[in-house]
Amino acid sequence: MEQTSVTQEILDAFHLMWDLHPGPVMLVRANREIVAVNATGKELGIPEGSKCFTLAGRNSLCKNCKGNAALADGTAKRSGTYSESYGGFVDGYWTPLVGVPGLFLHYANNISEYVRPELLVPAAD
Repeated sequence: MEQTSVTQEILDAFHLMWDLHPGPVMLVRANREIVAVNATGKELGIPEGSKCFTLAGRNSLCKNCKGNAALADGTAKRSGTYSESYGGFVDGYWTPLVGVPGLFLHYANNISEYVRPELLVPAAD
């Protein structure tokens, strides 16, 4: 996958659109390097330049990651799942940028207060 240079214009647009989002939002390369984080992500200490999967204590891609599929199809992907690290039901998104190969947005929102109680428990493996 081609690695696009991230211009100041792209970074400015990212911050314009996402800095007021209440949860962390990351701009991520196909190799999972975090290029930028929104204001909430910065407050939480998410380090730019690190690999996103390290935030979950992993050494490789997370099992539910849809970043590759989003980049391959050129369409946003969504996943809803229980997450112990988030402490509830998480609605996650991977959204490629139009005309910017190899770069996508990733964020997840804890939506536990809006889901049925039976979804608020870890799934059996």
